[in-house]
Amino acid sequence: MDSNLFLTFLHFSDEILRIFEIVLYGTLQLGIGLLGVMTYVVLKTTKRLNVPIKILMVFIIVLSALIFVWGLFSSRVVMIMMPLYVALFCLAVFYWIQKKRKSGVLEVSPRTWKFASIAAALISVTTILAGLKAYFIDDPNTLHWVVQSQKRQEKSIREVKEDTRQVKETNGQMAMALAVSLSNQNSMRSSLNTVQSALEIANRKNEELERKLAATNRTVNRSAATINTVQRNQEATQEKVEAVVAKVDTVKAVVSAVILPDTARTDSARTIEPADTPKPAERKKGGLFRVFRRRD
Repeated sequence: MDSNLFLTFLHFSDEILRIFEIVLYGTLQLGIGLLGVMTYVVLKTTKRLNVPIKILMVFIIVLSALIFVWGLFSSRVVMIMMPLYVALFCLAVFYWIQKKRKSGVLEVSPRTWKFASIAAALISVTTILAGLKAYFIDDPNTLHWVVQSQKRQEKSIREVKEDTRQVKETNGQMAMALAVSLSNQNSMRSSLNTVQSALEIANRKNEELERKLAATNRTVNRSAATINTVQRNQEATQEKVEAVVAKVDTVKAVVSAVILPDTARTDSARTIEPADTPKPAERKKGGLFRVFRRRD
């Protein structure tokens, strides 16, 4: 029994799936047997059943017995047991409705009963046919599955060819895009070479400017050294001038000390002359020729 054929949502380990398959197989075998027996009991004990329900019950009894016996030799038949549980549910519901209707508790019109019977029969037959399809048509050992598999392979081949064509078109577009990209790369490479040559020229100019700057720095350093020498010479000259000025001040002081007493004596002799000393006689005007003047 392969549970993956009808329960594709199961994703367990192989050991758990094996245990689940064994339990499911036994449960479904027991259920299908009980389904046939209960259907037979209902068919025998219930009176005045409609013809569609009787046909449905007989069909369920025969199919249940066939599947029960067949399931003892092939566990794959369990795949069509599960849809029969739907038929069992429908049968139980109709049996309950029939008992309630006969006891007078539930009133169901013949038209409603007929419609419900036909719906239940269709549901049961549809589920059973779905189970049979799952076993016979989806079985890899059947001719139908082989034919369908071949058709699926042809469809897959067509899809692969279409995918291959699309891939070729995509490759062509990618080749064109690659060619454009290569041309762009070449232009970018030429631009990069131009920029690189410009950078080399700029680097050479920078080196030349650096050499000039170094020469200028050396000249400035020499000028600074010369200025420092001149400053030191000026300071030495200033010190010499200050020394000479100090000597001159000393000489002035000495000269002042020597000359000052004589000046003081002269001033004192000038001051002791008497104030009433007679002045010398004034010379008369005319001089020698005054005797020739006319007397009044």
